[in-house]
Amino acid sequence: MQKVWLRWAGSKWRSLDELRPVFNAYSYDLFVDPFFGAGSVFFTLSGARRAVLSDANAHLIEFYKHLRADPARLRAELTELPNIVSRRTYYKTREQFNRSRPSYRRSAQFFFLNRLCLNGVYRVNRLGELNVPMGSRTRFRVPSSDYVAEMSRRLHAATLHSVDFAHTVRHARPGALFYIDPPYSAHENGQGFDRYSWPPFRKTQLCKLRGYIDALVERGASVIISYAGRKRPAFVPENFHMKTFKVYRSIGVNGSRRHDSELCAYFP
Repeated sequence: MQKVWLRWAGSKWRSLDELRPVFNAYSYDLFVDPFFGAGSVFFTLSGARRAVLSDANAHLIEFYKHLRADPARLRAELTELPNIVSRRTYYKTREQFNRSRPSYRRSAQFFFLNRLCLNGVYRVNRLGELNVPMGSRTRFRVPSSDYVAEMSRRLHAATLHSVDFAHTVRHARPGALFYIDPPYSAHENGQGFDRYSWPPFRKTQLCKLRGYIDALVERGASVIISYAGRKRPAFVPENFHMKTFKVYRSIGVNGSRRHDSELCAYFP
């Protein structure tokens, strides 16, 4: 399929070639992603009949639910948004988005702002409001009907939740594969960005993540982890296999574009 359409800091689109051999080594009938984000791995690498997809960002999950339920209606809302975008239009849309209730219109605004915001970063303030300024893009392109329909079709076998990652432990069992790609906290690698939702994902959550991973393994699930850097993070058990590779970053909180190290840990 063509490139996954959401811009998302930490997206695995450019890591797929390195991750593919790891995923191909597993046989599983349930795919679980508790940090779903742009969903590059699910849409491209997962072949499971069923999936559980969750994220702490409620607006993101709301968008995917509307995409799954009625792609034509969501696309119709997208076509109502302007193709040529001024700064005034961007900030007016952002204000409407932050003030509105769940709707297909708000999900369309979510996608609009995602395509046009600075460096593809979704960042919120303490009130949970999107506060990212406009980036350099001034044109908004609506995806084709066929592409929107295909993305929707792939979500039909998935259960979608806006919950903390720990809630997904109940799905752990033999035959389940958990893909864990948590926010890159500065507490671990110095290059973190953790404000996709409020409160941010920081040290307390990283400590909880280790116990969560241990519980998945104890229940017989397979686990694949992605994270930034070359050093084994504290939340990755010592008995996990690990590979590292370079990945080009074109979306980030500081706007830098560079090759960074990334790791993949997996068990068994």
